[in-house]
Amino acid sequence: MLGLCLRGRKRILDVGCGFGLFGCYLSAMYPEVEYSGYDLNEGRIDKANQAAHRLGLKNAHFSVGDARDLGIEKEYDAIMMVDLLHHIDDAAKSSLLDLCASHLAPDGRLVIKDVTTRPFHKIAFTWALDVVMTKGFEMWYWSEDRFYKELGQHFASIEMYPITDWLPYPHVIYLCESMRDRSAGDPEREGV
Repeated sequence: MLGLCLRGRKRILDVGCGFGLFGCYLSAMYPEVEYSGYDLNEGRIDKANQAAHRLGLKNAHFSVGDARDLGIEKEYDAIMMVDLLHHIDDAAKSSLLDLCASHLAPDGRLVIKDVTTRPFHKIAFTWALDVVMTKGFEMWYWSEDRFYKELGQHFASIEMYPITDWLPYPHVIYLCESMRDRSAGDPEREGV
């Protein structure tokens, strides 16, 4: 599903890329892609860079960076975040969404895979698993309504797709299209 959301996108930023598995796969399958991945964990970034080096990937770059104070300078065709947002507090989450929206190309996409808060038994299972994995109790889950409210400030189109899994996770993907005027200054789009 994530691959479909990124189809046709060349410059991709992955915030919270972990071990870089998806980034290495995407970069190997599509050599024209320029992939940049950031993660807070230095060990994971080391493993991601080792994998990219072993695979001979010149188009995948991994760096240490904290999503809560990430500096983005380039413009991207797509920015993705997989299972990241519920691990950062609401203020940092809102700031990150602002930052990402301002660094998307006019026809850019924001792709978020996260969890929703319904049904209760699924979010309870997810919370218990998150506690074990993070060794902490603080998670900041957003409902679908909250996601739509926050994302609606930046994106003209938001689609949500539930993900079916054999485990009881309430996983969803939000596919957000840039709000910026796509026809302004683009002669190829005039008259379309």
